[in-house]
Amino acid sequence: MKTLLSAVALSFFMNVNAQEVAKVFPPVLEGCEQMEVYADCENCFFRHLLTAVMQELVWPDGLETEGKVFAEVVYNETAQLERVTIKRSYSPLASEEVKRTLKAIDLPKSPAYQGDKPVKVSYVLPVSFKR
Repeated sequence: MKTLLSAVALSFFMNVNAQEVAKVFPPVLEGCEQMEVYADCENCFFRHLLTAVMQELVWPDGLETEGKVFAEVVYNETAQLERVTIKRSYSPLASEEVKRTLKAIDLPKSPAYQGDKPVKVSYVLPVSFKR
């Protein structure tokens, strides 16, 4: 029986100055380089990130129950992965697998931008472990 793992719809929170009103374009992942409209950029980023997580994530040995892990991933102004923080989890094994997965996927090709300035962004991803 094949184990099914799913990452549910992504939500995000961005660390930007509240006084700035320009939209923050997400980091550019491979396959999203030609997107110029904000909604298209955002949709492409989330779709590619979700696909990468789904492809990399595996059911950890010893994990017996289903549940969700909420992980914050932070990309800095140079598109490097700055940190992965587990915000809430039902299992330490699942938490470690989510951390491993997020660190293993390809980095963005370019950082998030607000106007013409690269900015740090953070995204909270709910990842479901379901058989």
